[in-house]
Amino acid sequence: MKQRVKRKVKSYEEFFKEYYLRNLNEIEEPTRIKEREFGFVLFNKEGMLRHVAFNNINELKRFIIRNLPKHVYYSSAYYENPAAKNMEEKVWKGADLIFDIDVDHIDTPCKKEHDTWRCCECGTTGKGMPPEVCPNCGSKKIEHEAWVCETCIEIAKEETLKLIEILTDELGFSDKDMYAVFSGHRGFHIHVESKKILNLDQDTRREIVDYILGIGLDYKILCTSGKYSMLDIDIRESGWRGRIARGLYEIILMADREFFAKIGLKKKEINKIIENKERILKEIEGEPSFWFTLTNILSKGSMDLLIQHVIDKYKCNIDERVTIDIKRLIRLPGSLHGKTGFKVLKMDIDEVEVFDLTKAFTFNESEEVILEVEKIPKKVANFTFNKTEGKIRVPLPIALYLIGNSIRPVKLIKIV
Repeated sequence: MKQRVKRKVKSYEEFFKEYYLRNLNEIEEPTRIKEREFGFVLFNKEGMLRHVAFNNINELKRFIIRNLPKHVYYSSAYYENPAAKNMEEKVWKGADLIFDIDVDHIDTPCKKEHDTWRCCECGTTGKGMPPEVCPNCGSKKIEHEAWVCETCIEIAKEETLKLIEILTDELGFSDKDMYAVFSGHRGFHIHVESKKILNLDQDTRREIVDYILGIGLDYKILCTSGKYSMLDIDIRESGWRGRIARGLYEIILMADREFFAKIGLKKKEINKIIENKERILKEIEGEPSFWFTLTNILSKGSMDLLIQHVIDKYKCNIDERVTIDIKRLIRLPGSLHGKTGFKVLKMDIDEVEVFDLTKAFTFNESEEVILEVEKIPKKVANFTFNKTEGKIRVPLPIALYLIGNSIRPVKLIKIV
């Protein structure tokens, strides 16, 4: 029987070196690479090395091998002089349209199981998403430890699929002009590369963001004009009008007293909705949908509350700053995420639905590592730990994630 050769214990940085030496062909060449700016965060060095440019993919690969970056970024923008230190001297020529979906910005139920925060001033701690200010002392200096799990990824996938549907079915983008990228940690990027969007300014990109987030939608613009205005939307319509109509239909169909009270409807209104449920549903099902009964039951304020709930449910939770920014640096597919050791993975948009974290693992799960840890979550990524302190035995990809992401020291003892 062939004996397994034991690995020598390496540093986190040395594992990155091993990956890049073995997998240089995994580095994706950006479109029009000569016109892109690149940025790098290097091991044991502060800040970002920016304003770097390459003539071809081979130059980029040689730079990566020589400098061994912790994070690799490239610009969404195309420049005449991408290596110029002054942004004006770069001469902007256009930019791809980038969307970022990250569960850091979504209050997922699993955060209370694996995310923690601590006030750097008074030491108050808590679980889940960090508060903007410490509830005990009011300090804004909050230390946050965020992890990824399978639930995080599933929620990020749902948001990404929602976004893809909006982009293709409602905004008219071709799936041939788009691709998806797993960020290497807790979300996905959608890249749109098309001449149609190349020269869109920030204001126009802001309008696209507003549409995706449902900003500016309210009762008034969804109604008929005149003294006796009522909703003028149909469950068979496309876009936000149809989504809102179908969302309201689902709410009435559910007819949950507790839900209605929670969002702020008055008891009298709730009772009337319950009493007239079948009549309201029949009116909405008509061709076209009719809203007479519901409009008469609810005040304008209550209708606004229902509509806002529907918008919050159907909007796509994107990071608007990324999309609006026409000079953004974004992670390079094929590189490693410096806090996780996971691969930044490019994929076709139809691959998002079947993605799982193991596709981004860069080392074999069958290789195991002995670590010494303190206060880690019960589960991270796709792995559940037997214990959360002391010496633990875990697959190598999970070990690298713990080492890179933990705010507390994680010691690699040996590879078994």
